[in-house]
Amino acid sequence: MGVLGICLGLATISLLLPYTLSGDEWCWLIWGRDVGRLTLDTTACTVWKPLPVLFTTVISLAGDAAPMLWLLLVRTSWLVAMVLAYRVGTRLGGRPAGILAALGLLLIPDPNADWISYVRHGSTEPLIVALILAAVDRHLADSRLQALVLGCLAALARPEAWVVVLAYGATLWGTQTVRRVAIVAIVAVAPLLWLSGGPVGGRGAVSAAQRSSQTGPWQPHPATPAQGSGRPPTRHTEASRADAESTARPSARERLSAGLYVIEAAAQAVVLPIALLALVAVVRAFRALRRNGGQTDRVIAFLGAGVVGWIFIQVAGGLIGFPVTARFLIGPAAVISVLGAVGLVQTARRLSGKARTGVIAASAVVIVGFAVPRVQAIPPHLEGADATGPWPAVIRALAGAKAQGVLDRCGGTIYAVNTGGKRAREIPWRLDIPTRAVHRVPVAGTSAIERGIVVIRGGGYVLAEPTVGPANPRKRRTSRQLVGVGKWSAYEVGCQVAR
Repeated sequence: MGVLGICLGLATISLLLPYTLSGDEWCWLIWGRDVGRLTLDTTACTVWKPLPVLFTTVISLAGDAAPMLWLLLVRTSWLVAMVLAYRVGTRLGGRPAGILAALGLLLIPDPNADWISYVRHGSTEPLIVALILAAVDRHLADSRLQALVLGCLAALARPEAWVVVLAYGATLWGTQTVRRVAIVAIVAVAPLLWLSGGPVGGRGAVSAAQRSSQTGPWQPHPATPAQGSGRPPTRHTEASRADAESTARPSARERLSAGLYVIEAAAQAVVLPIALLALVAVVRAFRALRRNGGQTDRVIAFLGAGVVGWIFIQVAGGLIGFPVTARFLIGPAAVISVLGAVGLVQTARRLSGKARTGVIAASAVVIVGFAVPRVQAIPPHLEGADATGPWPAVIRALAGAKAQGVLDRCGGTIYAVNTGGKRAREIPWRLDIPTRAVHRVPVAGTSAIERGIVVIRGGGYVLAEPTVGPANPRKRRTSRQLVGVGKWSAYEVGCQVAR
């Protein structure tokens, strides 16, 4: 409990730094709030992910403090993950392996040191790693059912983990005969929650699973400029458009490229020497099992097989058109890091004298050499410039417009022009409005907007008049600037003036 308190304290201190949530995290907060109100709507946001919603349903009750509480959870999880890496490494290979395993987490999941961004912006990846390592730790402590529950929770954030959980549940089936009902129930939770979010929130189960920020920008559009209509889209139109975008099948060449990308990303998930040492540990474990090896060998062999299975599923997903990205491999990367530390210690223990010293020294030099580029990639992630600037003033102006009834006069619709998904998704959370009320549009699409509040990034912008023609005869829009700060401006466009 003392270690957890230290992790919580350090994570709390980190909240003093000016960091913000990324795009998906705002969606999770909104979904948590919607679940609490029984109004879940997943039609105008990103991919449905059950794990964060389990937490944000409670966290969202804190109102304006909810974003910081989510960050606190994620950052505490990352620190706890390092502690768990030490515990698991120590159990499998002794204290030196535990120390190396904890340090190894700092070098994943890719050469760009993106783990810093995951921790900064509140991604689920730190939570996934903590849950996976906690599951291994509970297994090593002979708490099999607890391990299964923790693995199932990790599978609520990454569906690939469910196959590993299924395999683990199968191993428990023969040894935990009195708990078979509980095993089946736990294993069944993950697919049920994954598939239920889409239909409950207004989307199909499969389309919800395919939708991702990696497949394209989050932009439920108004009608295109060519249509000459500025009316906000209906829910049906918006969902249909989103479905069309998210389910457009990539070409065979693109699918092959995605599969190869997963293999490349997996090869770069940890520094090469650690990956090779992990392979040594796994091969040694399988060879030991042929001679009736012990629990440590069984655990290492299962973890190695789980890593291969996870990566294989990712490759298969890319080949059939599902989105892929390096961060989907952070779970296997964490396990490889631990196994690599164990492999190094095991190798050193098999040697003696100068040979042992030489192997340890050579390994240290090679690992440091591979790690240096990753360490050099860290500083840009620490700048925090995206959390400073005039954006809070824009949010306050929009909140004031809502409170004064301006948003209602504008049809309850906000158009985010030339705005990143992170900013656009923050608006519905801060203003407590439906996500489908905020539409991302390119600058070229503003000529079709006849009514709404327009938030735009970029100086010197003049609101253009819509094209005059049969579909829009002699109709002029009125506009009034609500706020202008830095590169940000907000206008009410074509709204009825209060009398």
